[in-house]
Amino acid sequence: MKKATLVTACIVGVAMMGLTAQAFAAQANQTHFVVHQTEGSLLQLGDALVANGQGQAELYRGGEKIATIQDPNDIIAEASSPSRPLYVTDQDGAIVRGDLRDFEGALYLSHSAPIVPFYRSDKPRVPLAGAGNDHSVGTDSQEPIDPSSPHFNQCNPSRPTVRACYGYGGPLTLKGGNVMVTPTIQAVFWGNWSQTDPIITGMDSFFNGWSGSGIANASNEYNGATNGYVTGNSTYVGHTFDTSSTGNSTPSSSTMVSKACSLTGNNPNSNAIYTYITSNWPGGQACGFHTWGTCSNGAQVQVAWIGNFTGTTGCGPGASSGNAQGLADIASVVSHEVSEATTDPRGTGWTDNGGYENGDKCEWVYAPMTLANGANFSLQREWSNALYAAGTGYANYFGQKGCKQ
Repeated sequence: MKKATLVTACIVGVAMMGLTAQAFAAQANQTHFVVHQTEGSLLQLGDALVANGQGQAELYRGGEKIATIQDPNDIIAEASSPSRPLYVTDQDGAIVRGDLRDFEGALYLSHSAPIVPFYRSDKPRVPLAGAGNDHSVGTDSQEPIDPSSPHFNQCNPSRPTVRACYGYGGPLTLKGGNVMVTPTIQAVFWGNWSQTDPIITGMDSFFNGWSGSGIANASNEYNGATNGYVTGNSTYVGHTFDTSSTGNSTPSSSTMVSKACSLTGNNPNSNAIYTYITSNWPGGQACGFHTWGTCSNGAQVQVAWIGNFTGTTGCGPGASSGNAQGLADIASVVSHEVSEATTDPRGTGWTDNGGYENGDKCEWVYAPMTLANGANFSLQREWSNALYAAGTGYANYFGQKGCKQ
């Protein structure tokens, strides 16, 4: 059943609230021309949104109909204004990424600033139903799904936005924005952590060895529109603690943006990734996500969230490379999120035509790696366009040879 709610952003952080769809219908044939290019939005300058009088609008681009978009709040009836950005979201208010023609589900028009939908890429790994192969987590020899297999029908390659089809989104392309050339990383241990917990020591070692490591350098083929190539170098400024409750569910993107704004007194480093690691695994639904937003003063901020998977399975390689299971799994998910935040920090970086990032395309493909400081971890590989084009990379879950390191 389709939800009749949209998500809108408050000016403070990116706090979300729902708007109930009202019985307003945009006047038939009323047209809104997109005149404001907005970060992360799929709408482009010159697009035309034509109301059909039934709470919907048809999106036209270059004379071609691209999609039907739900407009229950009658946004098209408003006067066009360069100061009011428009976004296309799904029914949960999350930004839709990729070609709108390939999206399955209802599209909505919103003035909100939606955040990258973490649930599309970083849920705990489970085998495809009926596949008959567990593709065991923690091994480096996962057998790809054969496209000729009847199980392959569970994934329709013509619909790359479908969750199970992330591997068939093609090479990554730049969506007009920038990358993080030399990011600063700060770790925040959130919740009920003991300051002597070995996970904290282990993650300090991980972050201190990240800069200049092979896995960080795996992203150095990606450049920004105006700021050059990812260098693989970064600065770790250490960790801090947030002793507030983590709650019982996966935090929202807006919660994480608000926390980072509060942590920095609304003065975040715009070149930083604030990486929150919870003392528990609230909700148990998402392994991690990275997101972005703005503080109340307009300052840009990038955040990653990762749970503590100690005693669980599905979010990493398990006990490996001499590390306990919890630490090993946290490090691998952090590697995934930091790599994605570096190459796609604000939704306008490098994604494939299904909206998936360099970490998504190599999910569940692990290898032992030694970081720049000699620390050893088993980490997820990252996607390389160059290796994919040459056919010389490691195979991802669907058999595409584009994974590096």
